Amino acid sequence: MVNAVMEIGFNPAQQLEILCYYFNESSEKQIVKLNKNSQAVEVALLPKQGIFFEAMPDNLLKIYRSIFSGREIVDAIRCKALHVCDNVPDYRRLQAIA
Repeated sequence: MVNAVMEIGFNPAQQLEILCYYFNESSEKQIVKLNKNSQAVEVALLPKQGIFFEAMPDNLLKIYRSIFSGREIVDAIRCKALHVCDNVPDYRRLQAIA
């Protein structure tokens, strides 16, 4: 049975993307940066604003704040720490029903 699984290309070490959520609790605008699929995605978050995103559990979300000379890193959080839930609904199917 193990050989049959390996023949179809199943990799038990392969990870799937998870649904994550980050909330800017500060009173300053923050810039969050995620490197995903060899591309960097940056989003500005206003105070008390949050963002949902999908990422690999080991991806690193970097949080910056603006300073006079550019940016200063505030924190770096592994996405598995921002994981929302194990059961991610299929939003496309839900939209089709609505």
